Amino acid sequence: MNEFKKILVVSAISFAPVFALAATACDDKPKPAIGCPAGYTVMCVPVGGPHWACGKEINGQIVTAPPAGGVSQGLGSENRSATGTANMSPLGPALKALLTGGNNKDKDVAEEVLAVVNEYASSSERAAEAKEKVVSRRGWMVFLIGSDYKNLGALRSELVTTQNEIDRLTRARERASDSVVQAEIDAQIQTLEETASNTEAFLEENESKFSIFGWVVRLFSR
Repeated sequence: MNEFKKILVVSAISFAPVFALAATACDDKPKPAIGCPAGYTVMCVPVGGPHWACGKEINGQIVTAPPAGGVSQGLGSENRSATGTANMSPLGPALKALLTGGNNKDKDVAEEVLAVVNEYASSSERAAEAKEKVVSRRGWMVFLIGSDYKNLGALRSELVTTQNEIDRLTRARERASDSVVQAEIDAQIQTLEETASNTEAFLEENESKFSIFGWVVRLFSR
């Protein structure tokens, strides 16, 4: 009996840090008072660094709500998706000023960045939907026929779109003459690069899952 008690004590001590970490991962950041779409709640999301976001758990994975779309809805790069999508922040003050500043030579740069931000909002919604369908597939189906390759293919297409958006922002930055404008574009580029990196990791994880007949399904899904 004494040996059994020792085992219980050691086990409790061993797992205590894990439980403590789960409970305090986001304690250093105040929980935001934000409204979430139906089916989502404000929760601590671990991917990309612990942060608060609207999310829900599906088959053991946390999926965050897609961005609402448009510039005015951006919550900044801190609102990162556990499935790999970071919400681009609204235009910075220098870029906004260019849009209303008449014939400033950097106005076309601001208009290009605005177009990318709005395009990214739409792309993020499509990517979030594809990821949710991938993680919603039941474990026994993944084991038999593999991951949802159709939606993984759609997600890879969105990854290409994100990479094209990075190229567009990079070219816009090169045309900008104001250092403050360049810094604001750099922030947007960093958000897109983070999204691309997380999406690539998501694809690799789900495309490499073991299945019995997955190779057959992949032949017909190409």
